Amino acid sequence: MKSNSGFYIGRIKQVNTRLLNKFLAQKNITAFNGEQGRILHVLWENDGISNRELSKNLVLL
Repeated sequence: MKSNSGFYIGRIKQVNTRLLNKFLAQKNITAFNGEQGRILHVLWENDGISNRELSKNLVLL
């Protein structure tokens, strides 16, 4: 049986980003979007984090 877990994880991330963007729009937050918010959150929680660590936390590697 073939596993499509990568596909489903990608779809979940897309839906999550759309929901976050919708929430930000409802609150009239225009300083950043959902994608940028994810990055800002990781940077806020991990002061002095390296680019490599940031990538790992954002699952970009």
